[in-house]
Amino acid sequence: MVKATSRAKKHIGLVQAIKKQLEAASPTSAKGLLATLSIDLGDLYFVADTHQQQMKELFRMKFPRDKRKLKKLLGQLEANLLFENNWHLKSLKRRLPQFWKGL
Repeated sequence: MVKATSRAKKHIGLVQAIKKQLEAASPTSAKGLLATLSIDLGDLYFVADTHQQQMKELFRMKFPRDKRKLKKLLGQLEANLLFENNWHLKSLKRRLPQFWKGL
């Protein structure tokens, strides 16, 4: 069994807290819908938190010494925005109308 890191545990707790709030807001919505929305919102939050950490890292960089670090950081930002965020935003776009009906 793989041991979850504290960051992963925090992320799981966040998704569970979001799901609890969504269930309170819309108790008649399907559990699967609420779970998917919770995961999407939690992952978007997680990526935003990662971006904040990356910006702190950017401000600690010294140039020209850290040019390679900057290239790597910008690549990670691009990947997160193009793939991770895009995936969850498309998912939200499909599922939010279903959720709104249950409100």
